[in-house]
Amino acid sequence: MLKHLPQSALNTLLHIIKKQWLSESFPPSWQQALVLPTLKSDKDKSDLSSYSPIALRSRLCKVVERMITDRLVWYLEKNMQNGFRKLLTILCG
Repeated sequence: MLKHLPQSALNTLLHIIKKQWLSESFPPSWQQALVLPTLKSDKDKSDLSSYSPIALRSRLCKVVERMITDRLVWYLEKNMQNGFRKLLTILCG
């Protein structure tokens, strides 16, 4: 959905994200998720361990998380030894 926005809208969105980042204050809606239990296939629905939690968050929150993750990975790859790459491979698969 966001990739179909015109450049002016993307610039406005980036401005909003930068403003929130610099103020170190994010809207509560960016920090909340609706967690829904999803029944695993072929499991007993009366057993709580048969459910997986699915967290639904706003698209804007996901965009901000991705931006932070990408910058953090870039910084660590640039400034850390090769051990970081091995750890990242282990953690992220």
